[in-house]
Amino acid sequence: MAFSHIIERSGGLVRVTMAGEADFAAAEKLRDTLADALREHPERVEVDLSALEFIDSRSAGALVGACQAAAGFGCQMVVNNPRGRVLHVLQTMGVLDALTGGTPRPPSGPRPRAPKRERGTS
Repeated sequence: MAFSHIIERSGGLVRVTMAGEADFAAAEKLRDTLADALREHPERVEVDLSALEFIDSRSAGALVGACQAAAGFGCQMVVNNPRGRVLHVLQTMGVLDALTGGTPRPPSGPRPRAPKRERGTS
């Protein structure tokens, strides 16, 4: 599956949702995507990896570089929802805590409502 992304801006928050495979061929596009997200020096950037199926070390390095660049101008950048192979790669590289702030977490904002439970009768 090809790498794709969506960038959403709302006030000082930028959300970047990534999907597909961030392999060697996609690393430059990933780097450009993050540079675009940081261009206007937002207060916070959240990168959602829940739909990302694969990441290689070059693309993971682009995430780390973007976090460092963001910190350089006082922007908080966090990576949310790494799963499966993506989570494994970030853990193996030793960058997971730096990218997630120590805890892989869902994006901020409204949480989905829990389904209503019907009370059973006994």
